[in-house]
Amino acid sequence: MHSPVCSTIGLISLNDLRMAMKSLGKNINEKELHNMFSRADRTGCNRIDFDDFVMLLTTSFAAIPNEDLWRVFREFDRSGTNTISREELYSGMKRMGRHSVTSEDLDEIMHAAGVPGGGELNFEQFKKLIV
Repeated sequence: MHSPVCSTIGLISLNDLRMAMKSLGKNINEKELHNMFSRADRTGCNRIDFDDFVMLLTTSFAAIPNEDLWRVFREFDRSGTNTISREELYSGMKRMGRHSVTSEDLDEIMHAAGVPGGGELNFEQFKKLIV
């Protein structure tokens, strides 16, 4: 049996997950947190990528209250316009550990949310992406 080759660049640690849950107002005990993290850590490197993080949120909190979604939305909407621009989406993803996000990734996300080219993501479109 060999050890996995692990990198920490752009990945989310258990502590990062703990802080994210707290910022969402979720008070999860350590055992639950470790179980959630272990399920998402497919490589065994004690890190999860952004896609796994989003999947973890959507499967763990299928019924996320609107106020929690608004809190996350405002983390991205730094300009306070109640929309998320491509630049804000890019910056928010980087703050969440997704350092390797590409222009194509942003296009894919915006397209999946139904945002026309050059448009901005509103709360309902954001909610569709998350839930």
